[in-house]
This record gives sequence, structure tokens and C-alpha cells, in this order.
Amino acid sequence: MNLLRIIDKIISSSENSNKILINEYYCTRLRSPMSSCYICINKCPEQAIEINDSAIKISDKCSLCKLCITICPNYVFDLKESADISDKVVMYQNNAYYFCSMVDSNLKSNIGKIVSCISEVDDADIIKHLNDDKEINFVTAGCEDCRYNFFYKKKMKAINRILSGLADADGNSNMNIAEKIKFIDHNKIDHNKFNSSIVNDNEKKSKKIKKIAISTTGSNNNINAAAVKNTSANTSAEFDDMNNSADEYSQRRLFFQEMSKTIKENAVKLAKNFPLEELPFNEFFLSNEDKNLNKLFFKKRFKLFNFIKCNPDCLDLLDIRLPSINRNCVFCGNCWEFCPTGALKYNNNDEAGAIILDPYLCTGCKLCKDLCSFGAVKMVKPAGLKDISSQKVLFKKIKFN
Repeated sequence: MNLLRIIDKIISSSENSNKILINEYYCTRLRSPMSSCYICINKCPEQAIEINDSAIKISDKCSLCKLCITICPNYVFDLKESADISDKVVMYQNNAYYFCSMVDSNLKSNIGKIVSCISEVDDADIIKHLNDDKEINFVTAGCEDCRYNFFYKKKMKAINRILSGLADADGNSNMNIAEKIKFIDHNKIDHNKFNSSIVNDNEKKSKKIKKIAISTTGSNNNINAAAVKNTSANTSAEFDDMNNSADEYSQRRLFFQEMSKTIKENAVKLAKNFPLEELPFNEFFLSNEDKNLNKLFFKKRFKLFNFIKCNPDCLDLLDIRLPSINRNCVFCGNCWEFCPTGALKYNNNDEAGAIILDPYLCTGCKLCKDLCSFGAVKMVKPAGLKDISSQKVLFKKIKFN
């Protein structure tokens, strides 16, 4: 019987090799049936997601719209070869263009860089474009009547929050800033002008990669000098061949394949050489080397906190909620034992004991709030950068003599 189950898993995994990957460990529904999160089940356009007591199943009805990846707070879903949303923007005349998946098929094939829905665009990218005084153009086929309308409305709430915050900060009218965000009908877009822009963009990236290769060959960085030296020695002959090749895509792949070997081999060494402030997940990585960590979760969290670090004034524009604990906490342990990301933990080093929060691991999934039978956990907006910059004690036991 066990053998049959193993064979069935192998067959199903091979059939779904190009479909959605699932990181079940991070799902609040699987951590506890008391979780109030049903958003992936309720909002899947194809109703293809099912969650039982022990597993998440995606049926053949899945259309690979990838919106489950966008909507899940803990990044339970991912693609085998996922790309950063920042790579899907088309820059034309110093303005940003995002093309949704409902645009004309000819436009899709010509542009290449397509987002499933505007909801896929990170809030941090929107803020960055606006701060750089760039227009953001969403090229769509009509969001109001789209089958992904829920996701569009959710992102519009975030955009309105950002616009309102920027208007208050700059003393400008909300209308003036809102004019920088435009929705364009895909039938009114000239394909050719974007084609030339994308070609130029790819040429710039190719030149940048070659510069990186050259600088890597001569680099004597103290942190990973030996690793870089080995990489340059192994790849110098290959780069000579690459420069003679007309296939820029192959050049890029070859370069990053060789560099990724060095990165993987030296990841822990590099982590140890950076202070916790520079690499927020350092401690978590080093203490969980044997776990199959959610790569998308860490990539998204690192991008978010790196953005906040570089733009501390933009913290209020982001919809971040962290748990706080009231005095009626009885230390039942549910909040830290069931936390899917490890953001909450119990510190018993202190004689009294304390509940600790790692804010950079907290996604605001609200499972701790759902589990608390005493209503001691509340989700609050951080008051400032200090609240999210390092570990903090949420609640400490009172020690009686």
C-alpha cells in the first residue's frame, strides 16, 4: 500500500512539474483549523484549490493565473521558475508600463513581459516609481469587468493608500499624484515602440552582465575573495566563447549558473560575515540549515525590508501589521508554537520567560490572533522604524518572589 502511494506521488509530481509549487509548512490552515484564512480557496478564479486536514491540493482546473501566489500572505504558492515582478516592468521614455495577462495575444507575444494582474505589482515598486517621479501605466483589457476583479480592487485600495500618504507627506493634492498612475486600453498601444525599448533594455542588461564578469575576475573582496577567484578561473574560458556568441540569453544563463555555484557554496560563510542588521535572516538561516525553507518567502521579505531600510519615510505607506500582546496573556503557548514563519518564539533564558517577536519574519497572517482564546493578541501598525528593525519583547511574565 505504501509503495502504491509513493508511485502515485511520483506520477502526480511529474504531471505538475511545471505547475504551482506548494510550501505546505507555511499554510495557516494546515497549522490549525482555527485559522480564519480562506482567501486562496474563496478567491481562486477556477475554484481549483482545496485544503483538507493534511494537504493542499490543486486540481486540473488550475489555469496557472498565478494569483494564489500574489494573494497568500505567507507565500505558500510559488512557480518552479518564478521571476521577480521588478523584471516584468517595461521602461519607456522614463515611465513604467505593466501589461496584464488579458491584453491582446499579439501584444503579449511582442512585449513578453506580462503580469497576471496589476495586483501582482509590489507596493514597494509602486512607491519607488512615484518617488522617482515616473508615471505608472497599467495596460489592461478593462479591469472593472475582468474575472480577476477582486484582485484588482484589492490593489486599488493599496494604491489609494499610497497616493494619500504621499500627498500628505509632500503637501500636494492627492489628484496631482494620482495623475501619475494611468490605465491604458491595450487596443490603443503601439506595439513597435515598445519592441525597440525592450531590445535596448536587454542590450543594457547584457553589457551590465559583462561588466560584472570583468569586475568579478579582478575582484579581491575580503568576504569571498577565494570564491570569486575560483569562479573567475573556472569561467574565463567560457566567457571568451560567450563574447563570440550571438545568443545573449545563453550568455546570461551561463554567467549566472557559474555564479550561483559560488553563492550556494559560500552562503553560510557570507551570512556569518554580515551583521544581523545587514542580513535580517542571518540567524534564522544558520539555525535552520536542515529545513526546506520557502525561497519566495525570504526573497519577498528581504526585498520589503531592504526597501524600508533605504526608504524609512515610506513605512507608513505600506500595509504592515504586527502582533501585540495584552496583559491578559496566560502564556498558553499557542501563538509561538503554531506560528508558521517562526516570527513568534518563547524565550526561557530569562527566569520569568518572555514572548519574542522577529518582525522581519512576521507577515501579518493573523494566525496568532485567531488562536488566542483570551483575545490577548491584536494586530497593530508599527509606530516607526524601531518597531521592525530588530527583535522585541512582546510580553514578559511577572516574576513573583
